[in-house]
Amino acid sequence: MLNITPYKCRPARIDLNEKNPANAWGWRESLAMDLSKEDRVDDLLFSEIIWRSVKGADNPMPAPVRSIFSQPSVSRD
Repeated sequence: MLNITPYKCRPARIDLNEKNPANAWGWRESLAMDLSKEDRVDDLLFSEIIWRSVKGADNPMPAPVRSIFSQPSVSRD
């Protein structure tokens, strides 16, 4: 059976405008970061701040996985 009941919007239960609260993990470090242009901050620290803000301060970030894509050089002797 198809339910066509209109959706009832519920108000937000958290402050959507709050940024870097003083109790957030890494808030001091993130305030000191220059985010005006890409690649100006330590990517591992930035990733960890994001990880812990989403997963919880006590949830350590897994080790990064790095890859390299390159073309093998061909000797032209």
